[in-house]
Amino acid sequence: MSRNLIHRKPYLLWFALCVLMLLPARADAQRIRPDSLRATRIQAVHRDGQTFISWFDADTANVRGYRILRHSEPITDENVVAAAVIADSVGVGTGLDYIHQAIFKQPRGFVITDLGGPLLPGQGLYVHTVRRNRSSCYAVVSLGPDGRPVSGFVPAENSLKAPVSESLALPQPVLIERLRSEAGVADVYTHWVDEDMHPREGMAYRFAVTVSHNHRPETRHPLHLRLHGAGGWYGTMHIAGDDWVVLYPDMRTVTYRSEIAPDWNGNGSNFWYGLNSHFYDRKNPFGGVNVNYDERRVLWTLRWVMARYNVDPDRVHVSGGSMGGYATLNLALRHPELFASASAWVPPVDFHRMSDYGNRIALAHWGPREANILTNEGVGIYDRADLVAFVRAHPEADFPVILMLTGKQDQLITWKGPRLFYDAMQETRHALLAVWSEGGHAGPKGSLFGVPEVYHELDLRHLRRNESYPALSFASTNDEPGATSKEGAPRGQLNAMFEWKDIVDRPNEYGVTLAPLNGRQIEATADVTLRRLQGFRVDRDARYTFRNVALSSGKAVQEGVLKPDSYGLLTVHRFIISGGGNRLLLSRVIQ
Repeated sequence: MSRNLIHRKPYLLWFALCVLMLLPARADAQRIRPDSLRATRIQAVHRDGQTFISWFDADTANVRGYRILRHSEPITDENVVAAAVIADSVGVGTGLDYIHQAIFKQPRGFVITDLGGPLLPGQGLYVHTVRRNRSSCYAVVSLGPDGRPVSGFVPAENSLKAPVSESLALPQPVLIERLRSEAGVADVYTHWVDEDMHPREGMAYRFAVTVSHNHRPETRHPLHLRLHGAGGWYGTMHIAGDDWVVLYPDMRTVTYRSEIAPDWNGNGSNFWYGLNSHFYDRKNPFGGVNVNYDERRVLWTLRWVMARYNVDPDRVHVSGGSMGGYATLNLALRHPELFASASAWVPPVDFHRMSDYGNRIALAHWGPREANILTNEGVGIYDRADLVAFVRAHPEADFPVILMLTGKQDQLITWKGPRLFYDAMQETRHALLAVWSEGGHAGPKGSLFGVPEVYHELDLRHLRRNESYPALSFASTNDEPGATSKEGAPRGQLNAMFEWKDIVDRPNEYGVTLAPLNGRQIEATADVTLRRLQGFRVDRDARYTFRNVALSSGKAVQEGVLKPDSYGLLTVHRFIISGGGNRLLLSRVIQ
């Protein structure tokens, strides 16, 4: 009989099914209180050009995120159409310090005041950098699973009752920890950035600054910028001792697996350059341009620390390894006005000649190599990242002195890129001290495996940005690098066997003493190019005399007349350097 009823009156079965389907939904609707979908206890505090907006999260099971609105008056259901969207799809739980969580595997809220307490569990946070002076009211709108607003506005709950006064100013990082030891002090900061330094405004970055107990705020100090490699973090730090300030930025950003690099989890390893402007669009992550966000951030942080810790601008040095080695070279070459020296170990120098694995790290952030997506500077990203080409394009630039260590058997970087970088630096008469070992990239047989002893004697941190230097190239003591990792000397050096001192740099005379490193008793020759001249004038149409005086005898062993090249550079070819040292003297020919 029931079968006949089903066949004869199917609409009865359809009605019964509809009732059954509606019952759970209506029960769920009754269980979800409208006020549970609303953020609560909104607050906004403005200081130093940034507004810190915080709230307590709504029912996270039914809210996927928030929209941040701004208006000159308190936002209500009536005037919301006139409110501006400051941020869309802000996640739940944004008050959680995800940097601390990732490193220490412990939950903790962000600290948003100097040496203050952390935000509470369940709090949300958005940091907005203002662009002009104004008064603002903010509201936090909850978004349901479909991305649509699911909450109205309640004053003092999810909508400010009164405006906050905002003014344009330089944002100040927040000091979250001050760690003391017998050696000195480490200050740890969080910096919330704007769209100039990340595709998403309000992203938090961390950096640490260490100083010794000898640090005196009233005196100028040298600074060492240290850039970590992939997988590193700002906590790989130490106290430099003496009067040094050491800056350790952190590269950690939120990244994800992609079709381009399916086996790369990512930890923000974009070589301290930046990301595609559409990076967080999961449907089209490379639909925009590649922007040097992180390069800008590091430079911003460096300048801020220089001002805060009274750094001597003529004694700023940069170093880093692997990914940090690439960034070291990139910053030194593109911003020679900032650095006295640069020391890079196992650095990639382009992304045309790296191993497939190394390239996949770059591809995950910048897009396919064959696409060569444009940067914000109007050139393809892989052309922009080619440091060999950059060096060759800028023979006129006075780069800082560069020390570079490479493992000849490095299977990640490969040998071809560094080898071409050596050629480019020497042929354009730049100062490169290159050392290569028998090792690879990392581990027990990493770059220090079979490294020449001379590497441990090289330290460029005595150099000053406001002092000239002799750029040595094609020294007779150079070892043969070889075109491949199987050719040439298994370990060796280029131009690294010498030192210089006693510089005289005046408008019409120049002098410098060159000698074998640490008193070695050798005789050699090298091409010597004057770089970063401070006083000595070089005019392209003028002529200059030079003398090479052996200090052991006081006699001239070389003399000649020089003409500047097309870039205005003076080079003494095959300058003799003997065990007792040699004095190079130049003067302008009076016509």
